[in-house]
Amino acid sequence: MKKFTLFILSLFLIFSPAFAINRAEMERFVQKQVDAAVETSLDVVVKEELRKYYGRENFSDPAHQSGWFRVDDFLTWVQKNAKPLENEKMNLQATKVSLKQIYTEPKMWSSELFRRAFWVYLGGRYIADVYGVKADFSRLSINFCEDMACAIGGTGMIYISPKSDETIPATINMGMHETTHLLPYLQNGRHDALSELATFYTQYNYALPVRAQDARSLADGVRDFRRIYQLRSDLPLLYEYNYFVVGEILNPAIRPADIFTFTKDEVSGTILDACFNLVVLNEKKFFIQLSFDEMKDTSSFEIFPHNMPSAMKKYHFTQADVDKWQANPETDFYLGKFPWYKLPMASCPPALRKYGEKVHVFVRQEKGSLYLNIGYISCNKKEYMERFFGKKAAAVSEFYNLLATKLPKDFSAEVKATFPTLTTDTFVLSKPARQKRKALAEKYKAVLEKAVIEALEESGTPPPPAIPEGYL
Repeated sequence: MKKFTLFILSLFLIFSPAFAINRAEMERFVQKQVDAAVETSLDVVVKEELRKYYGRENFSDPAHQSGWFRVDDFLTWVQKNAKPLENEKMNLQATKVSLKQIYTEPKMWSSELFRRAFWVYLGGRYIADVYGVKADFSRLSINFCEDMACAIGGTGMIYISPKSDETIPATINMGMHETTHLLPYLQNGRHDALSELATFYTQYNYALPVRAQDARSLADGVRDFRRIYQLRSDLPLLYEYNYFVVGEILNPAIRPADIFTFTKDEVSGTILDACFNLVVLNEKKFFIQLSFDEMKDTSSFEIFPHNMPSAMKKYHFTQADVDKWQANPETDFYLGKFPWYKLPMASCPPALRKYGEKVHVFVRQEKGSLYLNIGYISCNKKEYMERFFGKKAAAVSEFYNLLATKLPKDFSAEVKATFPTLTTDTFVLSKPARQKRKALAEKYKAVLEKAVIEALEESGTPPPPAIPEGYL
């Protein structure tokens, strides 16, 4: 209607004798109004902002070869849905506000709070449409917190920080990432959330390119383990990124609908954990602890200094043992295996009884006390893979078998000397162990990265989807 009115006004001005003298000036005025009307459309605003970030006008890539198709597909979606999108109202800090309000009102558009919410919402809407999910975005609520980004499963809540300085594409990607978690809730009110595997699938296939030097976190656009080291060797993702390789995720034939199978099945060990654990697994000195549910949260028993004499007598360790343990707080020491009825707890969890006399116990020192860590069973490589990767174990076994052969000999020797036995929670419970692990990781960082990348390539991991040169 606005364009039609401006068209009639322009005709009147052109053919009216009364305004013939100032026709040129009035035409310029009318054209300016037409341009202003066009510039306030959602698709033009979004395209202009992305043009400024990428420094280019054209993103067309019909063959999906250069990586710019990611931007082109997003802009095409915005253009196709601009009218309904711009009038949608999001829940922002318990206030409803439309996208159009944000980009047409200068005070809102200049506010980092509103602008970030704008891009997060667009990213979320986009990924729901990509997956064909009929999501109810009136359930989505964008809130602000001090310094983090997360989604709370089963609530529809996304938390972002207005103080962060992610670029526009990274903020759009954040919206895709966090909304992926929430899709079951936004679709039909389910109170579970999609796992990090599902968000990795989103990032891997649909996230917009982000300049390598702009990346601050995983949600900024990092999608492939190999590319991380090519472009940002200073990002310590070797120990942070838990979900980098899963056979099904990396399978290009996977359907978008398949992401709903990634609800609770996710990888819990980091690649650095694997590098350490594989060494000890080869020595057959790795132990898995039963879950807290199985153990009823009775997984450790504290020995206070005043109880030490009676504990030494009961468990047959000497003062020399205690001195050794206290001198090395970064290490879990293997105490031995015990029958379930001699474990130091009031009542033994039923889950342990089936192991008879094969319940392994470890001891560690922390802040002057000793802790007996209970409920471990011995583990081989196959059991380790199944424990950490579940149904995905077979898909990633080839990669881990290759990785084990590529670990440097001096690294393996130092791990054996530093951590002669390992447990699933060695690095979780013990701060000194985490520090020791970090020091070893830094020392061998380059060679471990090389081993990981070579193992990925040789295990048949397909190349990552195209991304423009210099981008994540």
